[in-house]
This record gives sequence, C-alpha cells and structure tokens, in this order.
Amino acid sequence: RALYYNGFEQGFNLTLEPWWTSDSNAPWERTSEEAASGVFSIRSPDLRNEELTPGESNVTFTTDPSWDAGALHFSAFLAVDEPFDRLTIFVDGESRGDGGFTENPDGFEEGKLNLSPGEHQITFRYQFNPNELNTFPPQSAERIGTIFLDDIYFVPAGITAPTQASDPTTIAPTSTPDDAVYYDGFEQGTFPESDDEWSTKGDLPWELTTQEVNSGVFSIRSPQLPRALRTGESNVTFSTNPAWGKGSIHYSVYSAVQVPHDDFRIFVDDILRGQGPNTVNTTGFEEQELQLPPGTKEVTFAYRLNPFDLDSLPPAQPGRIDAVFLDDVYFVPS
Repeated sequence: RALYYNGFEQGFNLTLEPWWTSDSNAPWERTSEEAASGVFSIRSPDLRNEELTPGESNVTFTTDPSWDAGALHFSAFLAVDEPFDRLTIFVDGESRGDGGFTENPDGFEEGKLNLSPGEHQITFRYQFNPNELNTFPPQSAERIGTIFLDDIYFVPAGITAPTQASDPTTIAPTSTPDDAVYYDGFEQGTFPESDDEWSTKGDLPWELTTQEVNSGVFSIRSPQLPRALRTGESNVTFSTNPAWGKGSIHYSVYSAVQVPHDDFRIFVDDILRGQGPNTVNTTGFEEQELQLPPGTKEVTFAYRLNPFDLDSLPPAQPGRIDAVFLDDVYFVPS
C-alpha cells in the first residue's frame, strides 16, 4: 500500500539517496544508537559546545512528483528540550512547528503530515541554542541533544480530498460535531461560572475573550500576567465525564507564545502529554487531539511566563502577544 518506505536498514548514503539531502557541513547520519524498528535509524549531529554557539542541521525528504495526495508517516524520538535545542518541521519552506512532538524519554512516537499532489520537500531541522542564550538553566537527565528518525513511508490518500500542507488543519463547527457527546465553543458567554466541565487556577484565571476565535464570537485565553511577577503560571482544566468512555478530546488552539519568554503545555491527570506550538504561530488556530482512556480525566492547558526564570530574555518574535487561545472543544467516543 505504501509507495515508499525507508527504515535505513540498507544504509543511508546521501550521495546515493535520490530522496534525501542533508547539510554538508553537519549532516544527519545513520546510527544504531536508537531505532523504532530493526537496528538502524538516522540522527541529527551533536552541535553542543561550551561557548553555546547556536547551530542547526537539516535533513530533507523530497516526494516523487508523480505521487497523488497522501500522508508521509514517520517515527521520531526527541532527546531535546527548549531552550537548549529544538525540532522544527517544514513543508516546502513553510513551518509546521514541532509537529506536536515533545521531549520523550520513553522513545519513538509516530507522526504524520498530510500532503497535496506533486513534489514536496519535508525538512526536519535540529537547532542548538535556538534563542541564542548566553547561559542555560539546569538540564534534564534525559536530554542527549539529538533527534532520531525512523520508518519513513508515504501512503496515498486515494479519492480523499487533500489537505494543503501549508494550511492549518482547523475546523469551525457551529454546533455539536457529528458523533461528539460534548461540545463547547464558549458562545454562551458563561465561562467559567456556568461551565461545569471547566475550572481555572493560577496567578490569574483564564478568561472569555473575543480577541481571537476559531469560530463564532468567543474563545477562552490565558491571562496577561504582569511583568512584576517575573515568573507566573495559569492553568485551565477540562474534566471528562466517566460515562463517556474511551475516546478523544479535540480542541483548536492558537499559541502566540515564544520560548523562553513563555510556553504552553498540555497535561492529562498531571502527566505531560504535549506542548506548543512554542514558537509564535502566525497562521492562527490549529486543531489538535488527545486520545483518552475510559473514566474521568483531567486535561490541563498550562501557560507559563518566563518558565526558566531567566534574568534577561532575547528579543521577542513579531506576533507574540503573551497568550494562548482555546476554542471548539469537543469529545468523540471511540
């Protein structure tokens, strides 16, 4: 069914690989250090240095121009962490953020990129010290400063309407989506007093807003934490109904934050399940989802100001407005 597959078991010679290119001065390389399957994967180079000189290295996969619409699947293992280093994924030069991947000491996770027909260039970029800091905060024990990729394959979509790779995968429901047992677009204007599934806490509460919306008139947003706090945090939590059973929570998020100024993380029952986008997203809302087991689950969206308690911060990226916006939250049983 797949038109292409590479698990790197036969080697990774960039001079002989028509599909792949990498930076000549710091190329990605094949390794047996970690693998999603088999023995081998490819990994980003080690760009760490005592002077904290920023660096980056790309590896690019180019699809065949004869391929129809479809999806590129891949397995990634991130042993990186902001603000030390970062993964950014690009499709035809357009940033797709970190692809929803976070530092994961447990190993590989699967990712997917929907692509329209024709040739596309998918670039995985590793950056060391992307914010050009002069000093680093303490490092986690799991961080080894690299990204591993394995099991790359392309599956055609058949007659399914393609999603343009540069477009955010958003929806704008005006009522409860099909098969959903719960939906909140915050259009009743009652958050949080009359929204029983929601609670908010921290230095200041999340609030209803008309500033940015995915659909309708209202969304909710993280608060504007005063700079006098130096560091701060505010959470909003959605609690599922145990009668819903197993399923997935869908939500649209617009993250206008930037590490190390501030960041955005998602927890399920106090366990980190994701973060970001933690670079300013100029394209607006993106739809994300989390798979949840049966029973009551608490899904917490956490905003932090100056999360690493730095004395000085680099210049902020244009478009950063110190906030995360949530809209169109719904639950679909599986």
